[in-house]
This record gives sequence, structure tokens and C-alpha cells, in this order.
Amino acid sequence: MKIDVKRFIYSVALMLFILFVFPLILDSIFGTGEGHSHSVEIPSHVVPHSSH
Repeated sequence: MKIDVKRFIYSVALMLFILFVFPLILDSIFGTGEGHSHSVEIPSHVVPHSSH
């Protein structure tokens, strides 16, 4: 039995693409801003959250 390597690589790449891009699309649609906090690492002492 021969395994189609190209199809396997394409399926894995597509899965990784969906896993990385789909949350960004959802974040841009709903505008929750939760996805950006994970992708952009900002130290907690730079942005004072306790000031509110």
C-alpha cells in the first residue's frame, strides 16, 4: 500500500493553517481582542490594567 506523501503534507499544512488562522478570523469578526493578547506578548507592568 502506497501512502500519498503530497496529500498527507497538504492535509497537515491545511490543518495547521486552519488552527492558526481560524481564531484570528473569529477574533477579527467578533472583535473580542483575545487572540491578539496571545500573539503579541506585552509585559503586564507596561500596561497598567489595575488603573480602571
